[in-house]
Amino acid sequence: KKERQISLLAFMAQQIGDVATSSVRSEDLRRWLLIYPWIVILDGLDEVPASGNRRQVIDCIKGFWTEASACEADVLLVVTTRPQGYNDDLDPSLYTKIEMALLDSEDALRYARTLAGVQLHDARQRKRTLDRLKEASDRPVTARLLISPLQVAIMLSLIDRRGEPPSDRWNLFDGYYRVICDRERSKSGPISTI
Repeated sequence: KKERQISLLAFMAQQIGDVATSSVRSEDLRRWLLIYPWIVILDGLDEVPASGNRRQVIDCIKGFWTEASACEADVLLVVTTRPQGYNDDLDPSLYTKIEMALLDSEDALRYARTLAGVQLHDARQRKRTLDRLKEASDRPVTARLLISPLQVAIMLSLIDRRGEPPSDRWNLFDGYYRVICDRERSKSGPISTI
């Protein structure tokens, strides 16, 4: 038996209803679309494989535009994906494709200083971590892993927890993996127990 596909708006109503103190219906969201401007962020389209239900997800995104247009809604829809996970699936007349620029060493370090200022409250620890990150940015094996804000954040965390970045690729990626696992474990909810 084939499972019935629901619209993105119905899915959103279901998700909101699950955490709200009262039920939320698609009709409620359509009224909200009519009255209030919206920003909808769908993060991780690249994580929906073509071998899975990618076509249905794309159809739901297109269907959302139809529903939003019918309500004459003021909506900004942001769909994120890694470049390798995007095949120009979305209509270019409705979407502007923006590619994130890679960080150069100077921008990566500037971002790291800002992030460290928020995350690392001990001034000596912050300085020591940033000094080691600066050294890592000067080494070819680690510098190429400081090209996105996420990678800088993970490297900062890795250096803070381990003292310095590993010097070989295998240990570097193993450290990344462990930092990500530790980060997910520290979150509340069912995902942390998995």
